[in-house]
Parts: sequence; C-alpha cells; structure tokens
Amino acid sequence: MLHALHLLGTAAFAVSGVLAAHRARMDPFGGMVLAFAAPISGGTLRDLVLDRHPLYWTHDRVLLVLIASVAVLTMVSLRRRKLPHRALMVVDAVGLAVVTVIGARAALDAQVTPVAVLILAALTGVTGEVIRDVLARGEFPPLLLREEV
Repeated sequence: MLHALHLLGTAAFAVSGVLAAHRARMDPFGGMVLAFAAPISGGTLRDLVLDRHPLYWTHDRVLLVLIASVAVLTMVSLRRRKLPHRALMVVDAVGLAVVTVIGARAALDAQVTPVAVLILAALTGVTGEVIRDVLARGEFPPLLLREEV
C-alpha cells in the first residue's frame, strides 16, 4: 500500500514539474528536468540527512520509468488541450500530501526523534516544489505560501 502511495505522489509531482515547465514556456527538455527534479529532490534530501545510501531512486527502475512516462504523457496532453489553471495546484496538493507521509514513514523507520520526524516529513514534501519553482521561474511555490494552507 505504501509503495502504491509513493508511486502516486511521484506521478503527481512529475506532472507538476511538466506543468510548471509549460507555464514557464520551457522546452520539452526543461519539462523532463523539472519532471524528475520535483519528485526525487525531497526524498534525496531526506535520505542525505538520514545518511541512507544508496539514495532511494537510484535503484528503483519502476520509479524512474514512471516519472519519464508521466512526463511524456503530460507533455502530449498539453499539446492537445489546455489544462485548467488549477491543475498545478491540485497535483501539487496530492503530491505534497502523499510525499509528506512517505517522508514521515522513512524518518520513523530511521528511529529519529518525533520532532525530527516532523521536520523530515515537511522537508520531503516541500523540497521538490521549491526546487521545481526556483528552476522554472526563480520563485517559491504558490501552494506552500498560500494563506489557506
């Protein structure tokens, strides 16, 4: 069950990477870069802080194929139709919710303190959004800094 959620969060952040690249008028290569940066950077930071090696994504072919496939499908669908303006916010929210839980689980498995679990969960969730938006536009993520959140 947790692996399926991880795949869902990864796919959501891959879509958000492509959508952010599309909004920033980046080419398909930029879309692929952001499609990979958004879902793997938070877990990479978490694994580095926890000193877990190898990094989780370096030995998971399914994860990498999923990101590439979702990125290509999203790019193709963007050429055929315009997605609603809120699409980026929706996939961000899904990705943030799922990946934060994954980060908390990894921190619990590492037997860190409860405060460290909270910090690592938050870092796992938001790092991908921050890196994606900084690369795409040089700005911080809209979902993260919204009053409603």
